[in-house]
Amino acid sequence: MMPLGDGQTIDPKVLDSIAMQSVVIQLMPLSRPIEHFEFKGMDDVFKKKIRTNRKSISTTRNALKALAVTKAQKYILHIDSDVVFTSNHDVEDMIRFLDTNPKVGVVGLNTKDIELKTLAASHVSMACLLFRKEILLNYEFHNGKYQRDCNCQMLTNDLRKIPHPDGGFWEIQYLDNRKLYEVVRI
Repeated sequence: MMPLGDGQTIDPKVLDSIAMQSVVIQLMPLSRPIEHFEFKGMDDVFKKKIRTNRKSISTTRNALKALAVTKAQKYILHIDSDVVFTSNHDVEDMIRFLDTNPKVGVVGLNTKDIELKTLAASHVSMACLLFRKEILLNYEFHNGKYQRDCNCQMLTNDLRKIPHPDGGFWEIQYLDNRKLYEVVRI
């Protein structure tokens, strides 16, 4: 799953890093659909702030999710369009981790300039995540009550409230301390 902005293209470095992975990745990019919800006389500053010319990123993620869960795969990769893998086994490592950690529903790789103090961080970035299909089947991406909360934080909080079939709750965490990088979006 790769959400895109309207008219956005994918940098060749991103595509190359996906193609070099040791596991096959079926890329599913989708642009945010346009939805006009401005009104006559709306202040231009407000229009810019809420970006009235497009639906939320959550709407796009949910559209991608609806397509992705129909596939037979056990895991579904969510990757932002600017993320570049740094080795040919990044996704394979994520798969291996989920295979051996049945309580973890989502594992991520870091792309931000933050030093991870714990792999089970309180805020796991959505830039590069591998989901268990069973998590996505019943999860709806959202933007919070006022349509402006951090999607990453909401996912992290929401996921840790989903009951695990063996008791307790699902976990989301970073795989390790490796850091991918992000290119400038084009």
